[in-house]
Amino acid sequence: MKKELEKQIKKYCEDNPIKIYWDYRDKLSIGEVKMIMKEDGLLELEENLFELNMYYLAELEEEATKNMIEELEIPEDLEDEAREFFNYYRETDINIDQLLKNTNVVVRIEINSNYEGISYMESPEESEYLKEILPLISHAIDKKELEREVLNNSGNTSIFSAVFATTADNLIDLNKLIKEGKNIIIPHNAIFGLFDSFIGGGSIMEMNLKENLKLPIQWGNTEYDKITVEIDDEDKYGLQSVYGSYVNVEADFEIE
Repeated sequence: MKKELEKQIKKYCEDNPIKIYWDYRDKLSIGEVKMIMKEDGLLELEENLFELNMYYLAELEEEATKNMIEELEIPEDLEDEAREFFNYYRETDINIDQLLKNTNVVVRIEINSNYEGISYMESPEESEYLKEILPLISHAIDKKELEREVLNNSGNTSIFSAVFATTADNLIDLNKLIKEGKNIIIPHNAIFGLFDSFIGGGSIMEMNLKENLKLPIQWGNTEYDKITVEIDDEDKYGLQSVYGSYVNVEADFEIE
């Protein structure tokens, strides 16, 4: 009888997992988004969510236990054993995937160099940063737009940045693929220009890419010659806080 009860409850748990269903307004904070960018960040987030929602989860689990007892018509004298089996075999899904899809994030794809960037005091001809980066992007930009961006640059170390909005689940994919891939394709409709996140300045960010921009993630010989992904944090010197506007340009990136 005991073995049969255990088998029955195990099957019930497999068919009826416990799962949190979040409201569409439930989202991750910027701190939690930054957490998932770290190695093992998703696991850390899951642990935090379990801790923050432990009372709600306890209610869900108790309700699920009562439903199991009722649906399987467990006799009263076997309820204690049934509860033990249920607690052993049940699985509770915190449903992080839904929270990730609910959370909109603005990201910057930054083209870094061994040279820190271009200063507002430099012309295109003087900037060592531009001399290194332009061969990578010249086919996709307009020369007059570049001159306008440099003329209106207010940063000390501004670098080329592509900015767009995406969801946190896409951000995880992007961050993972950046580490594994060889090339990134920046979509032509991304906001593009020169930006300095250290002091909160840059150009007017109004360059129009002629086409999708394909770049090697590690494009140069030094460890600094690479593409990085940054979260545009509104609380710091992010593009949104500096320019006082919300980025609602959604764009699809690709990694090869």
